[in-house]
Amino acid sequence: VFLAANYAFLQLAGINSLVELIGKTDKELPWAELSNMIRKYDLQVMQTGETLQHEEVICTPEKNLFLQTSRKPIKRNDGEILGVITNLVDI
Repeated sequence: VFLAANYAFLQLAGINSLVELIGKTDKELPWAELSNMIRKYDLQVMQTGETLQHEEVICTPEKNLFLQTSRKPIKRNDGEILGVITNLVDI
């Protein structure tokens, strides 16, 4: 579930405001067909607590994006993993 994003991600998702994005999942965005794969990567990070880096292709109605993706766990001070933050770089 999305809790935050930057303006570039909102544009990529075809969403006008952060308020529109909050609470949505990847299944509700232009790359819905990739949502199971994305969820698998997120769960891997949450289960291992390790950063995951890889390249992936995201297809939107406007274009195909070739991305360098880095997923990192968001941890509390006591080490409990709360979620995942993802950084995408268009390569």
